[in-house]
Amino acid sequence: MIYYFILLLLVCTFSVLINLKIDLLSKKISIYDKPDKKRKLHKSKTPILGWLHTLIAMIFLLLFSFIDNENIVFKSNIFEIYNEEHIRAFISLFIGAFLIFFIGVYDDKNNISATKKSLYLVGILYLIVNFDKTLIINNIYFKDFNYIIYLENFAIPFTILSIFFLINSLNLYDGINLQTGLFLTFVFLTFILKGIFVEFFIVFLISNILFILKNFNGRLFYGDSGIYLNSYIISYFIIKSYNSINILNTELIMIIFFLPALDLLRVFIVRLLFLKNPFEGDRNHIHHILVYLFNNINLKVNLVLLLLFSSPYIFYEFLDISFIFSFLPALIFYFSLVIYFYRYKKRI
Repeated sequence: MIYYFILLLLVCTFSVLINLKIDLLSKKISIYDKPDKKRKLHKSKTPILGWLHTLIAMIFLLLFSFIDNENIVFKSNIFEIYNEEHIRAFISLFIGAFLIFFIGVYDDKNNISATKKSLYLVGILYLIVNFDKTLIINNIYFKDFNYIIYLENFAIPFTILSIFFLINSLNLYDGINLQTGLFLTFVFLTFILKGIFVEFFIVFLISNILFILKNFNGRLFYGDSGIYLNSYIISYFIIKSYNSINILNTELIMIIFFLPALDLLRVFIVRLLFLKNPFEGDRNHIHHILVYLFNNINLKVNLVLLLLFSSPYIFYEFLDISFIFSFLPALIFYFSLVIYFYRYKKRI
């Protein structure tokens, strides 16, 4: 256990150093998000180096895996060094995460097209899922309805599309200071409270909180690289937990990611209805709407977003309200905001 506390100390120390030396690091690495007065309204170019916090956590976890003889972080039911299937799980976590991360870095640096980005992501996900069969979603079980859908021949395509969908929904959800940091904090805390790889996600919770300290005033962004890396890790452990531990059910997964998923679907449908490229960015996401309605006051915007994404979980988990009725108030509130924006305010 002492080694785990040393791991936490090292992650904290290096993350603090990243925050203290961010100006120097940004000049060396030179990846910035520049304002364009259209979708990106921050006042000055901002380092896209938030991924350093997550990457440092991953690197130390990788090193820790070689001395984790007690399986403190890498539980033996998934990561077992002498089991070929579990070795594949270990490789698919780290190699998969690093490959997905490098696509994000390449995009942050060169701003590649959405089509190329999607092809790269789907290609890598196809290789990962075929390499690690324990990462395949073979069925969809609705606990509240006691109903199961067997995917059979659609299992691999469904798994790839699910991970791809989560990566894109979290990427498109990222828009203003604190927005992604708060949502990731919510996700990591949920996993910890549910007992899902607690020691693993404590490390990521710490690195994310230290990122927030620089992000709340716009000094640091995650960028595609940080979002991709976090999204893949979250996807990985959701599927592993769903397949082997049975802590997460389908309804709970849908509730946790209700807001980013809903916003992505709405925006894509609206773009298609107006004969626009669904992957072409605009300023019609929920955070854009709230920024307009609350006169660009980030605190109010993030409080509303926090209410939207956390209330369904609270209703479902702590108040024992049924799946449908747990997110119904948030759904009504969400569309009320959208309708009010489009009906009474000019479109941005």
